[in-house]
Formats: sequence, structure tokens, C-alpha cells
Amino acid sequence: MGESDDFEGKSQPIKWNKSLLLKLPLLFALLLVTVLISTQLILENIVEPTLDKQADNLMEQVGSSIVLELESRIAHTEALTKAIAGAGEILPQDESAHKHSLLHLVDQPGTASYVAGGGVWPEPYLFDDHVERRSFFWGRNAEGKLDYYEDYNDPEGPGYHHEEWYVPAKMLQRGEVYWSRSYFDPYSGQAMVTCTAPMFREGRFYGVSTIDLKLKGLNELLEEKSSVLGGYVFVLDRFGAFISFPEESMFKKSVTNAAGEEHEELLNYSDLAANNAHFQPIAKTIDLLQADLVNNAIQTGNFSEELVEYLSKESYQISTSDARILAATLSDTRHAEDSSPLLLKTFSIENDLLLGEASQVGVFHVPGTYWKIVTVAPESRGFNALSSMRLPLFTAVAAITIVLAIGFVFLLRLFSIRLSA
Repeated sequence: MGESDDFEGKSQPIKWNKSLLLKLPLLFALLLVTVLISTQLILENIVEPTLDKQADNLMEQVGSSIVLELESRIAHTEALTKAIAGAGEILPQDESAHKHSLLHLVDQPGTASYVAGGGVWPEPYLFDDHVERRSFFWGRNAEGKLDYYEDYNDPEGPGYHHEEWYVPAKMLQRGEVYWSRSYFDPYSGQAMVTCTAPMFREGRFYGVSTIDLKLKGLNELLEEKSSVLGGYVFVLDRFGAFISFPEESMFKKSVTNAAGEEHEELLNYSDLAANNAHFQPIAKTIDLLQADLVNNAIQTGNFSEELVEYLSKESYQISTSDARILAATLSDTRHAEDSSPLLLKTFSIENDLLLGEASQVGVFHVPGTYWKIVTVAPESRGFNALSSMRLPLFTAVAAITIVLAIGFVFLLRLFSIRLSA
């Protein structure tokens, strides 16, 4: 009994400072875990949405800059087309006068890189009472020089006044223009789109003037602009035919005409989707946007079924479905200023056709032409940025926490020693 009492009398409780020193490693371990979890939550709930927003903003900036760049070139082409139309309205109806004056207008300095050709196309028998087809057209050859072509005046041909780029111009007023579908010109062999302006004499529709815009220079512009996205950009005309696509072999095909001659045609986005399942999500969105265009025209009362019928009958190149889209865009151009937003739609796809991974897609509207700019960027770009940020951030947070813990323990021990003394 006595020894036990002596032992109990000698045992003393651990001092508060020593007890705290024993618990500090556990406390700082919990603190480190808490800080790391908090950092992860901040990354997921604040940083990641911010990065996503920045990626969306970057896509919108790239798409908008492409639209603005195109609008500059489009505006110059439209001005040139209107100038040629003005000349075609006042020139004497003399072949030599037309050939001399119009060539100088088409061959403007500094335009060889993007203007493929141009000319004027009078209505049947209006230039000459005895001649149905009397166009004046120049196209660039392989050396970049303008050659004069008579091919469109061939009486055995379908007639230029039935071409898709000609017929809609009859619906336009002076000062308006029409942008055609993209195509390969059968005579010059170049991929292009045509800007058409109507001509009038004595208040009567007299014909059209045209400038053909090369697509080659456009592809170079898109490659330059899309490099910051880590993805790619392509362009569709108002009907959905490709104006450009990164993989050239995927947006054109070889066809043989009735005469047995082989030539190339540009595909429609629906053609590409029919053979490539990974492109179908983009195609379905374009389908909806095209349907919205027609539905909006119907709802505003500007849509004309009679115009649809007229367009499809007058041109062998305009189907009924194309005529509906064309009627909707012509009605919009004639009756209202184009107020459509540049960015029409953004959406995600699980596996892109070219990138082979989940991607973010943006569809942009080009006013006046009704072209669509489609930007595609990999979602992994933002994920990789977050992943590359996570490890250094965790390492830095852990290092700072450990250094602070060591410093705190050192100060506490120093304070404890002084108290003991």
C-alpha cells in the first residue's frame, strides 16, 4: 500500500505544452488534407468554370475575327461587282467597247490573289436582238492572267440565264448583291463562289454582273486563325455546301457529266454526314439552323411559296429544298436589315471526325452571304490546362503548409523551453 501510494504520488500529468507537441503532427496532417481538399474544390468550382469561360470566349473571338476578316474581303468584292454592273448599264451595246472597258474593271490591281474572274451577262436578246446569249466573261488562267471565255455563249449549252448564280438576281433591287453556292467552274477549273449584282436599263432588268471569288486564299486565312484553338474551322454556303474544309479530299468528289467529261463537285455537309457518323452531330445542328431560317421567314410573313416554285423552275441547279432556303434569305435581305447575331450556336460533341476526341463547336453567321463559319476546338485543351495547373498548385500548397507547420513547431518548442526554464 505504501509503495503504491508513493508511486501515485510521484506520477504527474503531462504538461500542456508537451501534450500539444505530441498532437501537432496529427493536427498539421489534418490541416494539410483540409487545405488540399479545399484547393481541389476551388479548382473544380471556380478555376475550371473560369477556364471553360475563357475557352468559350476564345472560340467566339476567333469566329468573330474570321467573320470580320471575311466581311472586309466580301465588301470589296461586292463593291467591284456593283461597279461592273454600273458600267454594264451605261456602256454602248458594242462588243469592242464592252471587252475593252470591262476587262480593266475586272482586272483591278491587288485582286489577283482572290478574284478568279468576272464579267457581265445580259438577258437573252437584250444586248443583240438576234443573239440569245451574249456574255462578256474573263477567268484567270494557270499563270494568273485573265483570259476571255466564250463558252457560256454556246447555243448548245443550258444557258447562263438558268444558272443558280443568275436567277436569284432577278429578285434583287439596284445596289443589292447575291452570293452563290460554292462550286468548281467547268471552264476555268477553279473552286469559287460568285457575287452577282443586277443590271437595269430604262427601269427594266437587263442582266447581271459577276465577280468570282477564289476559295484557295480563304483556306489559308482559316488555317491561320484556327491555330490558336488547337482545332480547325470550316465554312458552309447558304445551302450547306462546303466552301472550305481542312481535309480537301473529304469535301469534294469527282462526277461525270452527260458528255462523259469528269469534273469535281463540292459536297454538302449532309453528304459528309451520310458517310461519317462522327460528323452527324454537327450536321444535325446545321439542319436545325437551316430549318429555323425558313421558319422565321414564314413567321414574319416574308416567305413566298410562289418564289420557291419560280426559283426551282427557272434554274436546273436549284432544287425545291434549296429554293426554300433561298426564298427565306432573299426575303430577309429585301425586307429587313440583317440583325442575326454572329454566334448562332455553341455545343459539345463526344468524338469529332478529325480531332478524334470530345470537342466544343461554335457556329457563326456571316451577314449578307448567309455563310456559316464552324469552329471546332478540343475540350482537352482546357482539361490539359487544368491538369498542368493542378500538380504544381498542390505541390506549392503542400510545401507552404509543411514549412509553416515546421516553423510553428519550432517556435512552440522554443516557447516551451523558455517556460520550462
